[in-house]
Amino acid sequence: MKNYMKSLAVFSAAMLIVSGQNVLLTAHGEHVRKIVVLGDSIATGAGLAENESSYVDLLEDYTNIQIQNFAQAHYTTGDMLTCLSDSQVQEALSQADVILINIGEHDIMDSFLEVSKGFMAKFGFEKFTDVFSAKLEDYGFKDENDLMPYANEMAAAIRENQDSAAENIQLINTELSKYPQAEIIWQTDYNLLDTLDFYDTLSTRRQTAYGAIMNPAKTTLNKALNTYIAQFAEADNCIVADISAEFAGKAYEYTNLYQLDLNPTAAGHARIAEMIIQQSGLSRMGDVTDDKVIDASDAAQILLHAANAGSGKEEILNADQITGGDVDEDGMLDSADAAQILVYAAYEGTGQSYQFKKKQSVELAGPDPTQPTDTELADPDPTQPTDAELADPDPTQPVFEK
Repeated sequence: MKNYMKSLAVFSAAMLIVSGQNVLLTAHGEHVRKIVVLGDSIATGAGLAENESSYVDLLEDYTNIQIQNFAQAHYTTGDMLTCLSDSQVQEALSQADVILINIGEHDIMDSFLEVSKGFMAKFGFEKFTDVFSAKLEDYGFKDENDLMPYANEMAAAIRENQDSAAENIQLINTELSKYPQAEIIWQTDYNLLDTLDFYDTLSTRRQTAYGAIMNPAKTTLNKALNTYIAQFAEADNCIVADISAEFAGKAYEYTNLYQLDLNPTAAGHARIAEMIIQQSGLSRMGDVTDDKVIDASDAAQILLHAANAGSGKEEILNADQITGGDVDEDGMLDSADAAQILVYAAYEGTGQSYQFKKKQSVELAGPDPTQPTDTELADPDPTQPTDAELADPDPTQPVFEK
């Protein structure tokens, strides 16, 4: 009941704002922040359905910041070093306010994926999880111990590129240090194999077989990549979004583990976007107070700013706050933005979601060029008699006298 009353109050406030007769507007300046994205297939949104959004798409929606995405599917750390030598990429990085990077998953996991898919094809498993949950006698295994050689082979594949990945990740960070004007946001690399949702139901021997690949994956990712990435945060302009820790124990929810697809699900992408916003200097659209909550206080700041600007007083919001407050993206910070923020808060208060709506620009119809103008209509037609001529008697007609 408390949430309902709170939501009702917020909706009522929104309606009062929308219905106001004296709306004060202020056009905001051209301050466009830029994010450059570097990464692999995760940052491209590979594997998502057409109606699903990658974390890059979500960041663009959430922050209203211009994004250049140089990520490429299957990029390894070696590919990233080559990318950083490209003149177009260097130009973008030199103008970036934020550099967002994820890399290294393919170095560690691609060989594992190749070996495990071959294993599945050999025995006819439909899903990767069948390796650990199926009746093994149906696939020619004598007992659960027969799983261990294959588990060990998959684990060995995980370790193949750990040395080169460790070397390259440090070289990448050295290259990025050439752009001190930008805030660099590193993402740690998550463990695709951590963990099965039915792990606790497995026999001890099958848990051991799964652990034989799950644990090496975790150890290798940390040793080759995440330990170094954590150290990068010691630089003044660098922070770390610890995606690895967030995904731990939730791989079955945030990734496509069962299909052996390295890329996150839509839920995983949403979580990555939220973490990047929470742990960085980026502000979410509508959060003008920058307190990581979108509520009535943000709407109030917008209305106060608009009122001050409309009366010639000092504006209370800076350029970034103005950009973030313009949720309908019409180039104006006004009561319409405040109303949407209140509606957003109302939806959030009842556990629902709300997407800010852009203002639709409507072009007024111009004059029809095939029709005469008002001026043309006002001029008399020279082929027709004037009113004065019509008033005179026609000399060709007889006059009827009384």
